[in-house]
Amino acid sequence: MTGATKSTMPMNERAALGTVDTAAYIGTTTGALRLSRHTGELYSGIATPKYIKAGPRKVLYLRADLDDWLDELPRYELIKA
Repeated sequence: MTGATKSTMPMNERAALGTVDTAAYIGTTTGALRLSRHTGELYSGIATPKYIKAGPRKVLYLRADLDDWLDELPRYELIKA
C-alpha cells in the first residue's frame, strides 16, 4: 500500500480519520473506499460516506459522519423457519 501510514493516536480519540482507518472502522477495504469516491457508491445501492478533500492526495472522514452513515445502512433480520 503506497503512502499508507499507521496512526499513533487511538481511533476512538480522533474526530477525523484517513482512508486506512476509515476502511477499518466501517469494515471495508481501502480499495473499495477509494473507488467509491469516484462512483458514488460503496456497494450496489449504498452511497459513499461523506468525506473531505483536505489536499491533492489527502482525504478525511469525520467520525460523526461515519457514525451517521452506519446508522442509515439497511438492517436485516434473520428469520428462522
